[in-house]
Amino acid sequence: MNAKRIVFLLLAAALIVGAYVAYRHRPVSSPIQLKLTGTPGLKVGGTYVSDGVTNPFSGSLPAEIKTRARNFDYTIYMQEPTGSLRGEILVTGPKELTGSSAIENDFAGVSGSYAHTWSYRAVTMTTTRDNPNKERSLTK
Repeated sequence: MNAKRIVFLLLAAALIVGAYVAYRHRPVSSPIQLKLTGTPGLKVGGTYVSDGVTNPFSGSLPAEIKTRARNFDYTIYMQEPTGSLRGEILVTGPKELTGSSAIENDFAGVSGSYAHTWSYRAVTMTTTRDNPNKERSLTK
């Protein structure tokens, strides 16, 4: 075999291996489950974004949101001044990912996200206190 043919075969093999690796690690939609628990009957509301599509959410605890996505974000607030709220996200797939955050009282909320890109898969969780829907009383 001449040198050009060997180089060609090595390059072709490297391309095939590279394509296979890229295919196996490409961002794909995964089943996502967001469980909202805490004070039973507590009214909650907010939004979740699934692959760029914003969806409003309102309900009472316990509640659950199920979807499939490559990217998922949510922010859920208490609609009442007292109680507890916990958001737990579960992403299934080749490797299971979980995360949770919890907060109590004062119309607070929980938020989090899941992202699957070419370079990583991650879940992040946090709490938030700035509820835009909180009823505010004005005094003079």
